[in-house]
Amino acid sequence: MDNNLYINKKKKISEKKLLERYFDKLWPLNRSLTGNDVRKTHKILSEIIPLKTYEIKSGTKVNDWIVPKEWNVKSATLKDSLGNNILDFKENNLHLMGYSIPFKKKIKKERSFKKSPLFKRYAKSNSL
Repeated sequence: MDNNLYINKKKKISEKKLLERYFDKLWPLNRSLTGNDVRKTHKILSEIIPLKTYEIKSGTKVNDWIVPKEWNVKSATLKDSLGNNILDFKENNLHLMGYSIPFKKKIKKERSFKKSPLFKRYAKSNSL
């Protein structure tokens, strides 16, 4: 049995390599409920499986839920007092909480820990 998939009639690729290619395409995309990267994800997945995408306008009521506004992120970083990036959305889109609002201010470490449940476990760390 041939364990290779064919990209075209001449070029074959192993299932593992193909899976790795799709992983590499999909991983950096910011897949939330709405937005441009959700569309890109659907387009990529439609290369693998038959997929029909429906777009529903933001603000539309669906059962007991209202479709949120699109959430498209250009950039997001968290910097230390010297301006060095600690977290960068471009490196890992999990560094940003979904549907968070834009924020650009200097705050003290202690205040950021009190306000954010995500950082409570790091509150005693000296790494920030």
